Amino acid sequence: MDRIQLILDIRDKDIGKRKVNLRGSMTAGNLLMTIKDRWNLDGLYQLRPSGTRTILKDEVTIESAGPFPNGAIVCEPIVQNTGTANAIARGQALPWSRPFSRVYIRESRTLREFDLRAQPAVLGRRDLRDPSRNRLLAVDLEGMEPLPSVSRHHAAITEENGSFFIETLSEANPLLLNGQRLPLGQKRPLGAGDSVKMGDFVLNFFVVV
Repeated sequence: MDRIQLILDIRDKDIGKRKVNLRGSMTAGNLLMTIKDRWNLDGLYQLRPSGTRTILKDEVTIESAGPFPNGAIVCEPIVQNTGTANAIARGQALPWSRPFSRVYIRESRTLREFDLRAQPAVLGRRDLRDPSRNRLLAVDLEGMEPLPSVSRHHAAITEENGSFFIETLSEANPLLLNGQRLPLGQKRPLGAGDSVKMGDFVLNFFVVV
């Protein structure tokens, strides 16, 4: 049976490019399941030939989908509209679904603490030119580093039924949760003590019930 040598470009968790030898009869759906199982990926993903925007359908075989530009297949998260960006644009703060004694973020270097009192709670830097964008800014890192690597709206924390979630809002600057880079458009569970890295900042999340 013919085999095809390709490069998998997995754009999540900093996995990067991996050389693989695949059966030509393998379907894109089976390849995607294999990738998710091998690298423990959660959420929705898609495959496409490198250099194109054509998404491979699950039933298409690797052989029939080729030839592949650059000899590579990209595996990437499907960007979903979680609604958080729209809520931030409206600037309307909503209360937590239940009362908490305290919800806060601590910056590890200075030990500075930021209280989170409503959602979505935006993490980033205040906008000096357009103050209206700062209405939901709960963690303001403006002026704490010489060369900003933190976006104005870098990340957001939300809560549902007592469980907290975090998502990245920036395509340019990465957000790491417990050392793993988060893809755009996916909420991830956020637990007490979890570590969030934005630029050179390490932030820890805490909840007091």
